[in-house]
Amino acid sequence: MGNIKSSKALIRSNEVRPIIAIILSILLLIPVVSEISREMAGQHLEEKLGYIPSRDILRMSVLDHKALAGDWLAFKVITYYGSKKMNLSSF
Repeated sequence: MGNIKSSKALIRSNEVRPIIAIILSILLLIPVVSEISREMAGQHLEEKLGYIPSRDILRMSVLDHKALAGDWLAFKVITYYGSKKMNLSSF
């Protein structure tokens, strides 16, 4: 009978761990979101919709995914200048 109780307790603790991880992740994300909101508050609508945030905000938000952020920035630059080139050539 003791083995059944301990196995039920183990199952419950395994079910609780993901929930605790999600709650902890949300709590750690709140300062990042508030900093980004503060940064965006003084900008024009165009900048809020698609321009790249400042260097400090990018550093804080990408954490250890610098290669992914670099690829994303390169893609943003290519699409930005590509759309400019397409608009200029249509005239």
